[in-house]
Amino acid sequence: GVPCVAPLFVGAYERATDFSPRFDSTIPATLGLPPLPAGTNLAEGVVVRPAREIAELPVRPLLKIKIAEFAEDNRYHEAQKWDAPTGVTRAYGDALDRMKWAAYNRVTENRLNAAISKVGDAPERRGEVCVLLLDEVEVEAREADTGAWNALTEAERSEWLAYVRAEVRSLLQSRWKEKG
Repeated sequence: GVPCVAPLFVGAYERATDFSPRFDSTIPATLGLPPLPAGTNLAEGVVVRPAREIAELPVRPLLKIKIAEFAEDNRYHEAQKWDAPTGVTRAYGDALDRMKWAAYNRVTENRLNAAISKVGDAPERRGEVCVLLLDEVEVEAREADTGAWNALTEAERSEWLAYVRAEVRSLLQSRWKEKG
């Protein structure tokens, strides 16, 4: 069978959203592994969603509540700890390189999983997954460094968009190749 995680809580939406997202992961126990010391293997957070599918809705509603250590924002750099400040700012490098770097750091498994969680992983929904991921990466990368974006020529913007599409395509092919 397909492994899945047992619900941590089943009940009213209001109570589910009050569930504390800070807890030790239950995955090791599910896999038959010994427990780790308390507080050393935190879960990323919780996902709140309907217990059953709601057919009349166009998307699958869900709410992800992550702990700060796993927040996907600039503070936490996609859950990777920051090293001591180096004095290097994003103003270094040419605009196209900076925009490619901004996009590259946003084409992640976490974002792919988030896109899949919105529409499902059925083969016929893969185009929607691609569009969701591509749109999110494009918008966030442009917003992350508007100075670099505004400095790009039309040719550079086209080159950047081709780069982003290739990165997204590579991630998707890698995922779906694993699944068959």
